[in-house]
Amino acid sequence: MHLRSLILAGFLLGLGASFAPGCTVDDEPRPNAAALKALSGGGCDPTQAGTCYQPACCQIVPGSKCMAKIDNSNSPRKMLRMTQLRVKAPAKLATKLVQNTIVTPAVTQLDPPCGLKDVNKGGLFNWLIDFDTTTGILRTGGARAIENLDEGYCFLKAEFSGVLVEPITIQLNFDPSTGAFATQGLIPRLVVPIFQKRDPNDVPILLPLRNAEILDGTLSPDGNCIGRYRGEPGELDADCNTFTDDVTSPDAYRFENGGKIQGIITLEEADQVKIVDLNQTLCALLVKTNAVTKVGNDTVCKRGEDGQLAAEVLESANASSTAGGPKDAVQLAAEFAASAIRIRDGECN
Repeated sequence: MHLRSLILAGFLLGLGASFAPGCTVDDEPRPNAAALKALSGGGCDPTQAGTCYQPACCQIVPGSKCMAKIDNSNSPRKMLRMTQLRVKAPAKLATKLVQNTIVTPAVTQLDPPCGLKDVNKGGLFNWLIDFDTTTGILRTGGARAIENLDEGYCFLKAEFSGVLVEPITIQLNFDPSTGAFATQGLIPRLVVPIFQKRDPNDVPILLPLRNAEILDGTLSPDGNCIGRYRGEPGELDADCNTFTDDVTSPDAYRFENGGKIQGIITLEEADQVKIVDLNQTLCALLVKTNAVTKVGNDTVCKRGEDGQLAAEVLESANASSTAGGPKDAVQLAAEFAASAIRIRDGECN
């Protein structure tokens, strides 16, 4: 599991620099007009000037406050993809290294017309939100990376090492007068696929999230945005970058978030998630230094003679996976933004 995938265990974000006056990427050639027009759905004129807030050829929906790619306004079905995740807890994941080096590259869409061109990292973690404002049914889950945004994402349904990855559905409370929404109750289990490379044969790292919920969300009146892109004058610098990389400041993020996620990941399951770049498991990263040991070249959480996690490991737990049970998990929390994007019907393997 690459280091960038680690943060996604914490629910597991922002857009990059844009091609436009004041937003030029100088070290890479700008795509030609035909390519830009094709990538944008054929409806843009790349010769017209844009701004950091609304780059030329960067979006399909004119005037979108979140760089929406499709218009949900005339449909009760709202299709969105998370564009930013700001991890708030646990503290060991809410760091500059994790947020700026790992989260942003993994969640940022690969979108050349918008200046988002990291083919090694961009769009490898895709969390889709698809809900019907009439029925109040939310469908959410992961998807593979895609190369053509016009074709849209597809919910992943596949089995990896005996573990089924598939979207889940849950009832959603939605107030059409304000756009406020939240899931009803907890999502017992959602397996999040974290791909490591843009390869159809890539086997993802699987992070099983438990007792998850989406709350304090607000959908924009047009149904295209949760949160917004911070592109107003003075919110980003002349190169369309944030003014600071201090992850404790809202100025370190290109999006203003519009919803929250919380849930848990058990330390037992975290110990099955290997961070290849660090030669350690996620569990080993989350616990105190006296709770880890070496197995071969890898650092893992300590275990007793019975094979169960040692008491020193469980000292770092602050949540229970079962009601009234012992503390065996770590509470995870994040804020998110999302933008409208095409989601195909059905599932893909």
